[in-house]
Amino acid sequence: MKIAEFLRTISEFLRKIMAEFESDIIRAHIVVSIYLFTADGKLVVLKRSPKDLGQYLFEVPGGGFDKEKDRDLIDAVRRELLEETGLVDDITIFDRLGPFEKQPIMQRFLFFFQRPAVRLVFRFAGLINRKSEEVKKMIVISDDHEDFAVVGLTAGKQDGISFSDLPPEKQSIAHSAYAVVFGSHPMH
Repeated sequence: MKIAEFLRTISEFLRKIMAEFESDIIRAHIVVSIYLFTADGKLVVLKRSPKDLGQYLFEVPGGGFDKEKDRDLIDAVRRELLEETGLVDDITIFDRLGPFEKQPIMQRFLFFFQRPAVRLVFRFAGLINRKSEEVKKMIVISDDHEDFAVVGLTAGKQDGISFSDLPPEKQSIAHSAYAVVFGSHPMH
């Protein structure tokens, strides 16, 4: 094959890919997360693995909706809780926390191409009907995480982190979730 033929073949391939790209410009990825509190009002947080994107960040359990496994968003929350923490029993999941959040992202496909996509994040509040010391003994973290903590929403370090180590937007959502679960804010 001559270089000119090779370049034409590559050009045709790229044109086909770009046609698909333009006809399917936005793809939505549904993501769920849960602000899970213990019976004594502490929040379960996970520390990302150093080998993952977002390494060393603390986050709440959550992940992508799997259309093969999940019938609805609550199924996705329960599956993600099980996968990331091993927790499954005595958990109540409350209503969603407000409307979903749209996060624009670039999705990689075919190794080096990227296309615009959007991540739709649905957040939930939850309660595990056990005290924090018992929950700590039950948690089995996934390979995506290197550690976990069960922290109160007030100042001071607990389990090596403080609530203020969470990103500000997660702190705000955690306060809203606490009010949904317990009916009031921990500072009142």
